[in-house]
Amino acid sequence: SAVGHEIDTTICDLVADVRAATPSAAAECAVPLIEDLRATIAFGSSRLAIAMNERLAGAGRAIIDARAQMAFAARQQVDAGSRRMRQAAARLNDLSPLTTLARGYSVARDSDGRTLGSIAAFSRGLPFGLMLRDGVVHATVESVTPSESSSGSEISAA
Repeated sequence: SAVGHEIDTTICDLVADVRAATPSAAAECAVPLIEDLRATIAFGSSRLAIAMNERLAGAGRAIIDARAQMAFAARQQVDAGSRRMRQAAARLNDLSPLTTLARGYSVARDSDGRTLGSIAAFSRGLPFGLMLRDGVVHATVESVTPSESSSGSEISAA
């Protein structure tokens, strides 16, 4: 409220938040000083810069943490895959015919490389290779004798 140079108190003065003695004094109250505005803007700008830097630093830490977690998870996946691969390789090695040969067994093969797995595949005079762990023995069938659980008699090929 700023009615004028009157000393009287008006109803307007009683309901106003602030009372100025003159209209000029009221204008000074209503309009802030430019230096005060600049100081307020500088303070707000400074607070904004600090808040942005804190947010960026927090985001940077979050990125570093996420990167470390991803690297750890990737390493775990690679290690688990490597373990599974070693286990599968060990199982394959156990099932490998070469491992069987290394234990002292042998495999008979004809001249075309087909495995001769039954006495029915052999006949007198048939050349074959006997594959062992350290090489191949070349042989010729002289006779074939079935096991006791078969027929019990010798098979002779003519």
